[in-house]
Amino acid sequence: TYRFDQCSLVSDIVKDGVIWVKADNKWDSPEVYTPYDSNYNSDNANIMPEYFVISPEGNYKEVSASESPCGSLYIDTTGENMRIKDVFSDFEKEYTAFPSSRITSVQFDGEHALIFLSGAEKKKYFTVIDKDCNTKIEPTVCQEATLSEGIIVYKNGNGIYEVQDANGSKIVSEEQGYTYISAYLDGIAAAKNSNGPCFIGLDGEPLTLTLK
Repeated sequence: TYRFDQCSLVSDIVKDGVIWVKADNKWDSPEVYTPYDSNYNSDNANIMPEYFVISPEGNYKEVSASESPCGSLYIDTTGENMRIKDVFSDFEKEYTAFPSSRITSVQFDGEHALIFLSGAEKKKYFTVIDKDCNTKIEPTVCQEATLSEGIIVYKNGNGIYEVQDANGSKIVSEEQGYTYISAYLDGIAAAKNSNGPCFIGLDGEPLTLTLK
């Protein structure tokens, strides 16, 4: 049993039985995390790193720098090149196509990473790689993008929404004229085009929904 003081459970990144606990940045006290026992006092309290990661077996490790954790895997952009690492094993892959200095943020679902890149003339790009750091989608200009359920929904440079799967296969093209598409949830996304609002499925086709 562990005691966590002045920190927060990052509940949206609990996956596969792995729990990530992150320090609450508003606290300056070193009394952040200690084993829960009768010997606890402020003199032997540990300094909180950025995360504590607890395995399903109850083991934990400190992770001092990470981004977008998912299960035991996480993204580390603290070095010259981004790396995908596993907290509880020696698994580590290095992404060398672009240096960490070009990476502005990352969304990671455990299988694929959606990487946002800074480009020329202040343009924003995204690219997609798998967990072995193989490129699946080449850098593409976008205004915004999301990764959910292995699907990338993005607003392109012309302000029109397109959809691709994580391997780069096009699901919704610019020619279909969608001015809005939400992230997918349970295989469905909310969308809007010249025909009005609708819902689309994983194949990009409009759905007919029946309320029960």
